[in-house]
Amino acid sequence: MDNLLKAIKKEAKKNLSKIRMNRTSDKNISKFRNKILYGSKLNVREKKAVKNYYSQYDINSQTKFHNLYKRVIGTFDVRFIPENIYGSEILPSLNQRDHVPGMADKNIFDKLFFGFNQPLTLIRKIGGEFYNKEYELISKTELENILLTVKKVIIKPASGSRQGKGIGVFETEDLSNIIEFLEESGENLIVQDFIKQAESLRKLNPTSVQIFRVMTLRLEGKIYYLGSYLSIGRAESKIANISDNTVNVYIDECGELSSKSMDSELNIFESHPDYNYEFTTIPSFYKVIKFSKQLHSKVPWFDIVGWDISIDNNENPIFIEMNASFPGVIYPQFFWGPLFGELTEEVLLKVKKESNKGV
Repeated sequence: MDNLLKAIKKEAKKNLSKIRMNRTSDKNISKFRNKILYGSKLNVREKKAVKNYYSQYDINSQTKFHNLYKRVIGTFDVRFIPENIYGSEILPSLNQRDHVPGMADKNIFDKLFFGFNQPLTLIRKIGGEFYNKEYELISKTELENILLTVKKVIIKPASGSRQGKGIGVFETEDLSNIIEFLEESGENLIVQDFIKQAESLRKLNPTSVQIFRVMTLRLEGKIYYLGSYLSIGRAESKIANISDNTVNVYIDECGELSSKSMDSELNIFESHPDYNYEFTTIPSFYKVIKFSKQLHSKVPWFDIVGWDISIDNNENPIFIEMNASFPGVIYPQFFWGPLFGELTEEVLLKVKKESNKGV
């Protein structure tokens, strides 16, 4: 009886997740509605191929995302992962999502990723109280003295700073505004020294920190690199991320940037839309791939992770943050095709096996 109840609860939770993801996916698709008006849509044969492909893994797939990819980038592949399936079927099988909230707190990264290159933490705000880097309570005077040890800081929510929301960048000579921002911007924050980035990244936009979104996958005990794209700030932006203030460029394993970039609205550019230069090569990118795999080895709770990584002025990768709650699926597939590539069948077989447990 206990096993039956567990199975019923598991199926109910899965169905609720499907409903939520379908709603979210419909909303995301509608965001790109103007792009779907152009390009070739799926034909009957392609729609049938998608249905048949996913049915072998006991997944009932819609074709709206395959249609989006074909219309925008002109590519059809049955292995494209629809966002709703990714959220409701795949992620629950790959990641222990109950662990996400605690692991997403940037104030634990110094401990969780001890020994890895990270921005220098100056101040932590935890539960409304201020702490130094070593997690010791500090006074307002001590807080101000610590801030004045550097020239420029970035202040971020300890969790939930999606698409750069809630982030503040300040020169420390503007001390009063920093204090005001710290006091008014939530109970849990982290204050870090602003990154001095590699020249190869700085020249792409001197006003912002450019960030790689790197995707890695653990499968059968081995960590694989899936792909990456580089977010480059638009004019006057201070930090790059998937938002209105960036363009995003695919980068291959050799560090070669694509000749084209894409913004969050799927507008495609032949060069940087503000500075008009052509995209070339990031020489140190091979280090980023190795670094992301090493980071992944420290989080056994998550089999797929999206890493935000930059390169510092010593040409070393520097860890910014991780995303295990909902590592990207829509944008990565615009840049390098099916998310899991040649590993797609293995991943879907694993999902099918996990889904059938206890049934």
